[in-house]
Order: sequence, then C-alpha cells, then structure tokens
Amino acid sequence: MTIVTAITGRKDTLKEDFDFSKGRFVAFTDAKSEKWETFTPCDLFTDPVRNAKIHKVLIHKYIKDDISIWIDGNVSFNIPADVLVDEFLQDADIFFFTHAWRNCVYKEAYAAKGSEKYPHMIDYQVEKYKFDGFPDEFGLWEGGFVIRMHNERTEKFNNEWWTEICTGSRRDQLAIPYVLWKNPDLKVKSHISNVREHPYFYYKEHLYCVS
Repeated sequence: MTIVTAITGRKDTLKEDFDFSKGRFVAFTDAKSEKWETFTPCDLFTDPVRNAKIHKVLIHKYIKDDISIWIDGNVSFNIPADVLVDEFLQDADIFFFTHAWRNCVYKEAYAAKGSEKYPHMIDYQVEKYKFDGFPDEFGLWEGGFVIRMHNERTEKFNNEWWTEICTGSRRDQLAIPYVLWKNPDLKVKSHISNVREHPYFYYKEHLYCVS
C-alpha cells in the first residue's frame, strides 16, 4: 500500500502530521522530508496544477503496488492507512468521498465557471457530456482523497479520467462522474462525508491558488 501526494507551484507545503505507521509514503515535490520519499514532480505542462494532477490521475504509471491512497497536498489523516482501506475501500475497485454540496455535473459546472480562468473549456466539456446523453443528478464526487485497487478496471478508469483533464477543464468533479458513468463495471464505494468534516482527516485551505 502506497500513500501518494504531489505539490507543485507552491500551492501547499508537504504535510508531516500523518499517521506514518502503515504503508509507503511518496511525494512528488521539490520539498525535502525525513518521513516521505520525495521525487521530482512532472514538469511537462505550463500549468502547475496539471503537473501535480498527472500523478493523481495516472497513479498506476508512477506507483507499482496493489493499493494506493491519493491525498491532496492540503489534507492529512490521523489514523493508520490500512484502517482507511479496510473501512472505505473494502472489496471495491475505487473509493471517493461524495461532493459536499452538489450532486450534479451540470450544476457544478455552472458554479465552477466563476473561478475558472478558461470557462469556455467547461462549456465545451459539458456540451460534450450532454451530447453523449450523460444524465442530470448522476452524482458528484471529490478528487482530493482516492483509494484504488490497482487492476485493469481502475487503470482504464484512470486513463479515461486523464483524457477528460487533457481535453476539457482540469476539474476532477466534472470528469469523475462522466468517466464513472462510462465504466459501469467499475466497483465504486463512496461516503457521504468529506475530508473537511470527517474526524480521520485534517484539512487546510491551499496556501496558494494557482489559476
């Protein structure tokens, strides 16, 4: 089991208030740490968010393990990682927390456009989803904490998720539901809480918002 994060563009500092008792902890960042194994992050993109996000989405290309836990750079957890796997993932392929406020991609797209540098990319993305028949109120999931069983189903999901990030906006909440809808055989677990409120997690606002 490997716990993974990535920090680029000074968006966050590497957190060390985890329970490090179980698992391998890997960070893609320029920071140094005595508790994390650190590796140079991707620098293929002019967008630092995508440079971090590629490690999240295509995690199977960077981590060779049966199970991975992704956690965004502004979140940490206070229990052993195997407890998270046993409680949240169980026998599923992938686990997400549900979105804290909405359950519809189209409503999320409308809310996101106000803070998006390139809102036309969101328009393009949701128009494509409408054309494909993606339904209203399908559900909405957060991408800041993800547990995955590394297998063919999750690898296919990861690759399609990355396609959406590269061809549309970089917002996980828009891409994840659509790709889940396209992959009905993927065994998904979710939880109605979120990392801002769940007692297992510490959540902090990002230090720096990369537009």
